[in-house]
Amino acid sequence: MPSLVAANVILLDRVLAHHGQDSQSARDLLRRYVSRALDQRWPTTGSGSAWLDLAATGAHGLYETIRALSPQTATQRALRAEAYQITIDLGRTCPLLTAQGGSTIPPPFLVILTFWATVLFASFGFFAPRNVTVAAVLLVCAQSVSGAIQSRPMNIDRRSLHRIRTRVLPRCLFSAIALCLAVPLADASSRTPALDRPLRVAVAPKAPFVLPEGDPLAGFDIDLWSEVARRMRVDFTWRVMASASELLRAVQRGDADVAIGAITITPERDKVVDFSHPYFDSGLQIAVRATQESAFLATLRSIPWPAIGHLFAAAIVIVFLLANVLLLIERRRGSGLPRGYLRGLGESLWGTVLIIATGEHGDRNAPGATKRVAVVVMWLLGVVLIAQLTATVTSSQTVDRLRSSIRGPDDLPGKTIGSVPGTIAADYLAGRGLPFIKVASGPEGIRMLTDGALQAVVFDAPTIQYWVAKEGGATVQVIEPIFRPEKYGIVVAEGSPLRKAINLALLELRDDGTYQKLYAQWFSPNK
Repeated sequence: MPSLVAANVILLDRVLAHHGQDSQSARDLLRRYVSRALDQRWPTTGSGSAWLDLAATGAHGLYETIRALSPQTATQRALRAEAYQITIDLGRTCPLLTAQGGSTIPPPFLVILTFWATVLFASFGFFAPRNVTVAAVLLVCAQSVSGAIQSRPMNIDRRSLHRIRTRVLPRCLFSAIALCLAVPLADASSRTPALDRPLRVAVAPKAPFVLPEGDPLAGFDIDLWSEVARRMRVDFTWRVMASASELLRAVQRGDADVAIGAITITPERDKVVDFSHPYFDSGLQIAVRATQESAFLATLRSIPWPAIGHLFAAAIVIVFLLANVLLLIERRRGSGLPRGYLRGLGESLWGTVLIIATGEHGDRNAPGATKRVAVVVMWLLGVVLIAQLTATVTSSQTVDRLRSSIRGPDDLPGKTIGSVPGTIAADYLAGRGLPFIKVASGPEGIRMLTDGALQAVVFDAPTIQYWVAKEGGATVQVIEPIFRPEKYGIVVAEGSPLRKAINLALLELRDDGTYQKLYAQWFSPNK
């Protein structure tokens, strides 16, 4: 129990230290609280009190000071909540400690306990073969039992306590030892207690946190957990799963003690498992095809040349027909056009073009309603042709711009999107009502994007940056802004005692610079 209190005090101090400068007053109050508690329980002079007065130590002030902290970030809010919980645990543990320290053992019970231990050790000797090794073991066991009984606090006077410890206990226990030495224990080969099994750590491939290929396993999370386990002084074995959802189910079923592998902390997941302190800040990003051509070439490529060709062919036919109409009208009026069909048609074509461009023919003083109606009709047809040409070009360029320009999540509607099902990215797309094509992994999504089967791939930022650099080359780029921020944590079962030890190890990693070295090893620009 005292070791648990000491561990909670150390963990609380480290959590407050990582909260920031505004928690310094709470840390100072914690130190005063510990100092007063030690003075109360184990004073330098005189006898200490069995009951720990929490009000006198300032514990209530510490509780209120932590409540008054004003976190500014999500990390600080998580640290304050952790500090809040540790303070509550201390408030529960200290009364238990003082209650245990102040419990009494009546002298009659102590005499009965000593007699029972004597009979127990004597019975060992009656039914055991002679063996020097067993005699030594019995001696150690008897000393252990005697020490345990003598170290238990008792609410009796000092003279009686001294007499029991110096006369009654040694005589009874050493009598039992003498009987045991006369008739040793039954079997020389005593069974060695089984060692605790190694921790089962579940991981799932998700580069660069857990690389999908390679033996032994490699990745940022692999190195991080190895360092955490070293500081916890525990052995472990890897268990490779297929996805993050399987990691959570393995911990829930008890098939794994710990799970790590870029697992996002969400309120839904926190209801079924426990998370450590966040160890990585992440988010979502979008990968698209890179634009390699210049703006001029892109503009030329966006022009619908087949549609314009069809429109020009129709315009030539219409102008030719209008030129023949104009030739017929001019010949009837005797306007002096050149003789011959071809020469006259050439002049009529020129006149038709002038009518379409200017809306008039030039012969303003010549009478004749037929010609004036024909000029108006030709001009209207020309306006329709020019408007159609302009609409065709502009609409085609607009549609091309809408298809190709993805600058953020607001540009995703209407695009062909790919993502891995069962991930936070897939949940985000489903939450916004955006349909997406299911891809098995990041590399498959990048290949489909390169082949033109997808217009965008949405995934976790570190993972998509890794796969674009490895698989996409110069044909794929990552859109810069990170949206929907998220944090990764280590998963343990609900109520697992491993959580505090893992949190303490993570805090030590950040405090001594080891975490920064691991981060630079896997996420520096030249990696």
